[in-house]
Amino acid sequence: MRLNKGQAMEAMTGKVLSNSEVASADAKDLRLMDYTQLQESAYRVLKTTELFFINAEVNPRYVEDVLSAGAAQVVSIWRDRIHTYEESEPSIVAERQDRGFRFMVDRMVADAQEELAKFNKRYAENPLYAFEWGTDAVQAAANQDVALRVKAALDAGHTREEVIKDARQQLGYALRLSGSTSPMSNLAEQAKAIAYGKIAGLKY
Repeated sequence: MRLNKGQAMEAMTGKVLSNSEVASADAKDLRLMDYTQLQESAYRVLKTTELFFINAEVNPRYVEDVLSAGAAQVVSIWRDRIHTYEESEPSIVAERQDRGFRFMVDRMVADAQEELAKFNKRYAENPLYAFEWGTDAVQAAANQDVALRVKAALDAGHTREEVIKDARQQLGYALRLSGSTSPMSNLAEQAKAIAYGKIAGLKY
């Protein structure tokens, strides 16, 4: 039989769904692989189907496209299985949330440093102009200060829950502005409150 590309793609989907190795792959083993390794395993599983498409007289230049599409389907099936497994394991969910929280805190530091670098450049060119538009820099400084404190707490062994609880408490303190006669002091306190609010409300 001779298959055109569309028919070959359709046939590949059927072979993916009926493949015993695809169906029996253990989620515990799959989650130990990165995306590239999953792709390589998918190709290995489907390599036995390559001969089928060659014998089906599919244009040789389409065979690799068909295999690539099939591998993508396999990886998608396996990633869904990994996700289902992880959602059923509380310890894995917590581990993923911890990693996500750390990533967001690291991102907060990196973004703050980028903004402060821009401020430093403006300051070097024109100090007064830099301060006239320096609100973002004050917020960046507060974000960096708070995020670094959070990183230090995590590195010292405090849990994500403890850090978030503390951030909420610090947010409450920061919101009770001292009413300082220094506008910059008040601005810094407001920025600190926003920074703690970010930590308390991080989505991970």
